Amino acid sequence: MTVMIISKEKQRKVLKEMHKFPIGGHQVVQRTYDRLKLYVTWPGMFQDVEDYIRKCEVCQKNKLTGPYVKVSLQETDTQYQPWDKLYLDIVGLLPMTEEGYKYILTCQDNLSKYLLAKPMITQTADEVALIFFPLCNFALWHTKFK
Repeated sequence: MTVMIISKEKQRKVLKEMHKFPIGGHQVVQRTYDRLKLYVTWPGMFQDVEDYIRKCEVCQKNKLTGPYVKVSLQETDTQYQPWDKLYLDIVGLLPMTEEGYKYILTCQDNLSKYLLAKPMITQTADEVALIFFPLCNFALWHTKFK
């Protein structure tokens, strides 16, 4: 059952809540409209959704522009020993923990897919180095004494 919303203020509030919903928010116009019309309706709703999303800062910053280009597959080198090739990534900005952490440094072994994750307060090169070098010692110990 859908509810007709007459008040422009309530229309904007419902549209904002549906579009910025933490799980699955910031969808494209059609998806946001389809999800909205399951619960509410009003005259000109599709146009309002279109206008709102066009003005949404988050959507404009993350919008893919330009043509989609499919990159051809490339052969990659195969590792024969764990810890020969590592992938590092920084996850964040996340909500701050009580200890002040806002990021996670991940380190994954290419061969075994073994993953290590360590919390970080900032994402500076110094902090990455302070966390990464002990991981390298772990990797060296792991391969030498296995």
